Amino acid sequence: MEGEKNINRFDKHSIKLDARKKLELTGVVEVISFSEESVTLETCMGGLLIKGSNMKVSVLNVENGDMCIDGFINSLAYVSKDKTKKESILKKMFK
Repeated sequence: MEGEKNINRFDKHSIKLDARKKLELTGVVEVISFSEESVTLETCMGGLLIKGSNMKVSVLNVENGDMCIDGFINSLAYVSKDKTKKESILKKMFK
């Protein structure tokens, strides 16, 4: 129940991608994993997997859910938050 409260604390989620080099996000609840090639997030709209190269987090504010990633963005993929809670987010993303 506590996790549900955290996910619902932001009512808006947006993504702005500028020339595939700068990604601005709102509604970010948690950063699950991060590397230069892959970022896994939990947003208020479900899981989000971002793939690219030379990615670096330039802004991360978990208080208001804002995040900026610089680097080359190859793909963005959402995972539905309606899946059963028993599965981990990583299992959902790689099915």
